[in-house]
Amino acid sequence: MYLRKLMLWWRMRARALAPIPFEAGLWAGLLAWRSPPPYNFPMPAEPLEIERLSAQEGPRVLCLRGPLTLENLPQFQNAIRREENVPMIIVDLSDVPYIDSSGLGSLVSAYVTRHKATRRIALSGVNERVLKLFETTKVEPLFLIFPTLDDAIAGLTSAAEA
Repeated sequence: MYLRKLMLWWRMRARALAPIPFEAGLWAGLLAWRSPPPYNFPMPAEPLEIERLSAQEGPRVLCLRGPLTLENLPQFQNAIRREENVPMIIVDLSDVPYIDSSGLGSLVSAYVTRHKATRRIALSGVNERVLKLFETTKVEPLFLIFPTLDDAIAGLTSAAEA
């Protein structure tokens, strides 16, 4: 009786962890038993695309698509460095679903670097999730934040003319 209960328990456990057809039998289930997958698999990195828009006059625009994370941070930093001599940059975050701590640090670093050189950086199209991150970490006052890219361009070109 004890052996029968043990076999039934193993059969249910094997089915829960690695589904095996009942016809395969208990021993096939025991032999095919495997532990659940580890929880610490690395997540696949989502790509960050950066499109550079420039007009004859006015600020330069960097449109980001994808998350700003540790995996794609060098690409973002290089794009910001390329615009080193431009007096005003708008970073369009309309298609950025989230930013991790290293991405936030990179944005703050870009702000500090440009601020020391008397250049400015503005953000546009910031979604609720990213805005909540800015508010929580208290970096929201550092940046000029506009709801859309058109508002940012219009606001900054009219401010430059005044």
